[in-house]
Amino acid sequence: MKTKECFDLKENRIPEILIALLINLIIFSANNKLMMYTKHLSLFVVVLCLGLFISKKEYLIKINRYKVIYFAFVMTIMVSCVWVSSVSAILDYSLYFISGICIIFSDFSKSFYHYLLKIFKVIFGIFIFSMFLEALVPNVFHIIFGFASFGDVEMRALTSGGAIAGLAFEKAYAAFICNVGLGIIFAEFVANKSYKYIIESIVVMLALMMTGKRTLFIIPIAVLLIYVILFSKNNKFIKLAGVGLGVTGFVIIAYTVIPGASLIIDRIINNEGDVLSGRENFWNYAMEMFHQNPLVGKGFMSFNDYVFNQGFRYYGERWNYQAHNVYIQLLGETGIIGCALIVILIVLIAIKAISIAKKESNFWNVLLVYWIVLFGIYSLTGNTLYYPCQLIILVLEILLISNIKKIKDVSYKVGKSIKWKL
Repeated sequence: MKTKECFDLKENRIPEILIALLINLIIFSANNKLMMYTKHLSLFVVVLCLGLFISKKEYLIKINRYKVIYFAFVMTIMVSCVWVSSVSAILDYSLYFISGICIIFSDFSKSFYHYLLKIFKVIFGIFIFSMFLEALVPNVFHIIFGFASFGDVEMRALTSGGAIAGLAFEKAYAAFICNVGLGIIFAEFVANKSYKYIIESIVVMLALMMTGKRTLFIIPIAVLLIYVILFSKNNKFIKLAGVGLGVTGFVIIAYTVIPGASLIIDRIINNEGDVLSGRENFWNYAMEMFHQNPLVGKGFMSFNDYVFNQGFRYYGERWNYQAHNVYIQLLGETGIIGCALIVILIVLIAIKAISIAKKESNFWNVLLVYWIVLFGIYSLTGNTLYYPCQLIILVLEILLISNIKKIKDVSYKVGKSIKWKL
C-alpha cells in the first residue's frame, strides 16, 4: 500500500509543480508581457487540474461553504450574460474564474503547497531586486529587464511621478505583489521569531513605499496592529505603543534617508484635498447602475461600457480601469446577490482564518489572515476581482483554508524537505 502511494506521489509531482509554477506566473503577470499570456496560463491550469483529477481515478469532490459560495458567484456572473451589454467581456474573463474553480476543487498533495511557496520566493526575490535596481540605476534596469516591458507610452505614464514598479511596470500591481510577499515574510516571522525576517520585511516595505500606493502601504501596518490586538495575551497596550513607535521611526528614517521611499509620504500629505483621487466619480456611476437594477445589476464587466455610454472620457479616451471599489462595482454589475456572495465569502474566510490563528499561530494560519485582510481591504479602493493576478489570491485563500489540516506540517522554507506521513 505504501509503495502504491509513493508511486502516486511521484506520478503527480510534475503536474503539480507545473500548476504551482503557472499560478505564480499569473500572480506576477502584471503590466508586463506575461499579461499577454495570462489566458493561456489559466487554460493550462484548467487542463492540468482536470488531468490530475482523471489520473487519480477517485472521482470524489470535497465541498465546503467557501467553495460553494465561490461557485455560486461564478454561476451568478455567467447567468448575467443574458442581460449584459457586452457578453464577450464576461466570456473572455470567465476563464480566470473557471481556472479558480478547478484549483479550489483539486486535491493536491502536500508537495504542491511546498513548491507553490518555493517558486514564489524565487520570483519574488527577483522582483524586489528589480525594484531597487530601477530606483538606483534605471538605465541598467531597462537593459536587464526591458524585454519584459511593453515599452509603450501608457506604461511610462503608469509609473510616472517618481513611482517605482520594477518588473510589474505599474505601481498598483507592484504594491500588491509586495503585500503578497510581506504576508509570507510576516507569517515566517510569527512562526520562527527570527530577526532575519524583520530585515526582509524592512527591505520589502521600502520597496512598497517607492510605489506611492497609500492603501497598500497601510495594509501591512493594519495587519500588524490586528495581530497585536487579537493575538497578544499580555501587555497589549505596551506592544501597540511599540508598534506605533517602530512604524513612526521607520517612516521618518525612510523619508529622510531614502529619496524613493518618500513618495508615499508626499502623496499622503499633498493630496490637495482629494484623498480618494477622484474615485468617488466612478462610485457614483456604479451606484447609478445599482439603483437601476438593485437585485441582479446591469451585468458583470459592464461598468466600463456604462460610464462610456454616460459620456465619461479619460483625457478624451475610453475608461477601461473599472470602479476602483470591488464592492460598489459588484452592486452595480451583479446587484445585491453578487455583492453579498463576495462579501459573505471574504467575511467567512476572515472569521475562520482569525479563529484558527488564535488557536495556533503557525505559518499557514497567519498567512491566511494576512492575505484575506489584503484582499478584503484593497477591494475598497482597488480592482482585485477584475485583475487575474489579484483574483488568484482569493482563489488561493479558499484552497488553503479548505486544506488547512493537510498543510499544517508542510515546510514553508526554501530548501527544506516535506514531512510525509504515509
